[in-house]
Amino acid sequence: MGVVVGGKPRERSSFHLEDAWPKTVDLPSGLVLENVLEGKAVLPQPKPGDAIVKGGNLADALPDLKLVRKATLAEGKVILFGFEFKSDFARKRWERELSLGAARLDDGKEPEGRSLFYLGTTELRPSPGALAAVELMLPVLQRKMKEAAEKYRE
Repeated sequence: MGVVVGGKPRERSSFHLEDAWPKTVDLPSGLVLENVLEGKAVLPQPKPGDAIVKGGNLADALPDLKLVRKATLAEGKVILFGFEFKSDFARKRWERELSLGAARLDDGKEPEGRSLFYLGTTELRPSPGALAAVELMLPVLQRKMKEAAEKYRE
């Protein structure tokens, strides 16, 4: 399960990942960003026998990324990825090639620009705890994207 988060109609919704990445103070009580990774550690080369990601190898996207982060929540049951691509083309290419569903803004639209969040569960059948964590994190990501987009417009 994955969710896309995004902004208001006719408002520019581009943002920089660094500005939108949630900090500890932004999180609902009881949730913690666990195992935060950045850069190459997020998208390692697969080892023989690893499952193949639909559409391609995540590590192949590294040259097209300005910044990439990953964290888990809810004891590893929820995963948060943040991507900031070097170009609009790179974002669209890898969104399609890796079947990334971007988190949507509070108006249901996909954020513009080169950055996106992916929030999803790591379980085939998401547990109530995982679903609760996703439900609580969506408004946080929406608010952080909106705040970062306002900063980006300045």
